[in-house]
Amino acid sequence: MGWKENWKKPNQTYRILQQLIRERYQIVQQRTIAKNHLQAEKSEAFLNSGSVKRITELIKFFNKQEQEVKKKFQ
Repeated sequence: MGWKENWKKPNQTYRILQQLIRERYQIVQQRTIAKNHLQAEKSEAFLNSGSVKRITELIKFFNKQEQEVKKKFQ
């Protein structure tokens, strides 16, 4: 009798939780990249206000996405 006979399929809840954690991690990583890009853009000698606006909107989008994923945890 080996481990294969004792193995049971994990509960689907754990799989869903794992997917949500992975999704949130990716959103946070993308938001960090956008924030770094925004900081770099703002430090330029010639500020491109269009780029700053688009990056700021992107950060807001990532914030919203993260909140939606967090709601799924509850």
